[in-house]
Amino acid sequence: MSLLNPSLEAFWAVVQAGTVLKAAESVQLTQTGVTQRIRTLEKQLGVTLFTRSRKGMQLTQEGEALLHYVKGARDLENETINGFGQKKQMTPPEISICVSPGLSQTRVFAHMRTLIKGTPLLKLKVLSAPAEESLRLLKTAEVQLALIFSPPKVREMETKKLPFTKLLFVGPAKFKKEPWKTIIEHERFIFSDELPPQAQLLMQKNNLLKSSGIAVPYISNALELAAQGLGYTLCFEEQLKLVGSGKQSVVPLESRMNLELPVSLLWYPRKNMPVYFQKTVQELSQRT
Repeated sequence: MSLLNPSLEAFWAVVQAGTVLKAAESVQLTQTGVTQRIRTLEKQLGVTLFTRSRKGMQLTQEGEALLHYVKGARDLENETINGFGQKKQMTPPEISICVSPGLSQTRVFAHMRTLIKGTPLLKLKVLSAPAEESLRLLKTAEVQLALIFSPPKVREMETKKLPFTKLLFVGPAKFKKEPWKTIIEHERFIFSDELPPQAQLLMQKNNLLKSSGIAVPYISNALELAAQGLGYTLCFEEQLKLVGSGKQSVVPLESRMNLELPVSLLWYPRKNMPVYFQKTVQELSQRT
């Protein structure tokens, strides 16, 4: 069931499918029928909504603006139908979240149980991308929330500043007895692809980019190798709390080198924010 008019249904179908052919199949129309509906909508609005490219139908700036309106209308539609008691006909709510690498484990996955428990039908999709890509996905409505480091000021978006996170130099407990200078000169640095750009500056400051080391995909991998005594690394303060104690534990090494990073949650404002969306924003705003 949909309360959108036929032209907006066709517009939504093209956005979701990426091509007119696939959109026509999803709404059970001919390609000509879908194209006519899009052209009618463009004529009514006096704008161009799509441009064609090798990758398919790409939204224009005006198309992106309309997309946010349509998504808001669909949210309101679900809330309204739910209020009528027609839960079986309601489309399950869905939220896609784009997260800066390194934040997923402590700022999203740690809240997953509460999110699912509070909204059993909620479909959650978590992506990982740098801040610029996260903002692009948010702008094109491919995701509804972005959790990123140091966001630029974006007037049209809601921005909620969350508690800072600390980036720490850590290593096996035996390194604690060694002077910091000795560690950076003689021990291996374990680099993770999840580390934010600010980590590069911190590494340059400590001349770590020139030293021999180990490269791994995730911070959790780096912590495992550090716990085995193979070197030292950088991790977020929250992740250090997840590492077990004992002979293979890792510990902070040089507190003077700690780096505080701002974290923000962004989304496009909605006139009628669905309850499930409110709950998601509230939960992701809590620190574990």
